[in-house]
Amino acid sequence: MTPGIAVTAVSILLLMMLSAAAYAYFVPNSSMFGKVYARQRVPDKVIALTFDDGPDDQATTEIMGVLDKYQVKATFFLVGSNVEAHPLLARDLVEAGHEIGNHTWDHKGISTPATYRHEIMATQQTIEHATGVRPALFRPPYGQKTPWMLAEVKKQNMQAIGWSVSANDPRQPPAEVLAGRVIRGAKPGAIILLHDGAAGNPPSVDRSNTVAALPLIIERLQQEGYRFVTVSDLLQESQRAEAERRTAGHAL
Repeated sequence: MTPGIAVTAVSILLLMMLSAAAYAYFVPNSSMFGKVYARQRVPDKVIALTFDDGPDDQATTEIMGVLDKYQVKATFFLVGSNVEAHPLLARDLVEAGHEIGNHTWDHKGISTPATYRHEIMATQQTIEHATGVRPALFRPPYGQKTPWMLAEVKKQNMQAIGWSVSANDPRQPPAEVLAGRVIRGAKPGAIILLHDGAAGNPPSVDRSNTVAALPLIIERLQQEGYRFVTVSDLLQESQRAEAERRTAGHAL
């Protein structure tokens, strides 16, 4: 092999490795660095609503009101610094029967192993202190992951959760637009991403269109026969369905 060909081959190999690493890091549901759960294989029309970046004084309270009206339980991935600012809201979520997960302390992107460890552990401790519940679920900020982040998640006996449908609501387009995105993407076993807050506990967060879209989403999907569950319940239903499929396969 000539030097020129060798350099080209090494360059191609490095490019492939960098592309694979970028895919694993940026694609929310990639499991290349560790297991990430997203849409689940289930026989029934069950679906999970999730909310990121809270709790927020106004938005989280309003969202809880809508969910209570329709008797829907959801999963809230909480930012530790926001829980520190609003511990009673975090407790209210648990007392209302909703599930809570860890979304790091201040929603940092890529960082060092030591920083990730601190972000995850500080959030676990703050949530547990506020609610009495130690989260079993974790969602990476922006869906971005590193091997050391997912290793710490596993060490803390948590499961990393992605999503399969996003309302893309941080910029708050009209409620009808948000609802349409979710309804079009809904499939059995889907995990839906919405937002009830923002990192850093800002003085005001506008999630009014997300709140307004919720009844449109819930009513339409219930009309289509969907049942709303928490993420943990969705994972359990998927595991039961998988066990049944294996049992049926062994019986053949």
